Amino acid sequence: MSELTNGSFDLDVSSVKVAGLLPNLPVRTNDKQTLVSGKIKASDIDGAILTNPYAGKLIVEDLETNDTFSLNAELAKTDNIVSATEDVETQMKGLLKAPEIATDRVSASDQATWIEFDNNEINLSANAVKINGQVVVPSPDLTALETKTQNISLTSSAGGNY
Repeated sequence: MSELTNGSFDLDVSSVKVAGLLPNLPVRTNDKQTLVSGKIKASDIDGAILTNPYAGKLIVEDLETNDTFSLNAELAKTDNIVSATEDVETQMKGLLKAPEIATDRVSASDQATWIEFDNNEINLSANAVKINGQVVVPSPDLTALETKTQNISLTSSAGGNY
């Protein structure tokens, strides 16, 4: 009988009726190691309580949401981009592939050569302009371009010259 009073007796039963407990509520022990029943209070929990929205720092290995299986996997897709603040370079490794890009200027990495789009004009800064490896404009002087294009005539689809 001493096992029953000193707590070393294993009890395996399918149901127990204990006087003083409220039905359909969680059972826990209090600070006196007595079984009690009632709603669980925040003070009963040893650890952090998450609220919505959570006002603290949440540290997790990975995060799954309703529409993202793995936040780490999604972020890995942007590993080739080095973030930067406004007015500072943002660097990217590899090729940028996009069906359409809107920009005012495209330049070489040293920014010495560039193409600038301004309203209905295209401004070009280069020592020479090549098409398929052939120099079209060897210098900013347009005389060479005029010489190469003086014999070009444009014909409309209706059959007459412009």
